[in-house]
Amino acid sequence: MSSQDRLSELYLGQIGDRQEQQHCKDRLNWLSKQARGPRVLDVGCNQGMTAILIGRLGHQVTGIELESESIKFANQLLQQEETNVQDRVQFETVDPSQMPYLDDSFNSAILSSTFETLEDPNNILQEVKRVVQANGTLATSLDLGFALHHTGLKRNHLLTGFLEQTEKHFTVIDLKFSNETLFAELKNMTPKTSSRLDPDRFWKWTQAFEVECSRYQKAERQRIEVCEIRLAELEEAKASLESDYETLQQEAQTQRDRHAQELRQITSETRPFK
Repeated sequence: MSSQDRLSELYLGQIGDRQEQQHCKDRLNWLSKQARGPRVLDVGCNQGMTAILIGRLGHQVTGIELESESIKFANQLLQQEETNVQDRVQFETVDPSQMPYLDDSFNSAILSSTFETLEDPNNILQEVKRVVQANGTLATSLDLGFALHHTGLKRNHLLTGFLEQTEKHFTVIDLKFSNETLFAELKNMTPKTSSRLDPDRFWKWTQAFEVECSRYQKAERQRIEVCEIRLAELEEAKASLESDYETLQQEAQTQRDRHAQELRQITSETRPFK
């Protein structure tokens, strides 16, 4: 199970390094603050941390997830909360592409860790649109997947691909980028007035995306430089160790030869007395 499937543990600092933990906190805290109550749906709630954060803010929240083990963990985590938070939060094992809820059941929805793990999110977006009230909101964040080291990603959702997927169902209100992550606020405009993006907003988002790409490339270059420096240090250490090893081998052989010579000498001197 990757850290992408263990967001509560990552948020609480139980796994991962400090950078991963802080990135997870920033992401889930932002999502929870986008919730618009009183009734909120957390789609792909993972281990339940975002839903619990939303419950702490005073909203009624339902967290749904396909993985029963994640729901089990979420319920155990919920038991550690105050009673008023426990009363506001519930977790259910539900297929997000076939939700059992009535139309217009929620004021807003959160997609906290689902979008980037799907090859085709259209079915889920269509279902979310159905259960969220007209003019209700959807907040989502997703790893942009610049690099192959992102585990669990079904596809690399870059800016254009994300907009093509979401604009079929929701109107994008705002986007921002941070730490290789896209944060988006969307609205369930019913009926949608237009499927065309506003050119000015698209240009602004494109510029922001280019800045994030440049930041990522710079960070990658720095990581490569650090790796190259470390590799050079290890190569130097390896060469030094190899030299020391050869020296020790020679010293050991010299000692063995000296010992053999001394043993022969002792044997030859003691032989006449036998």
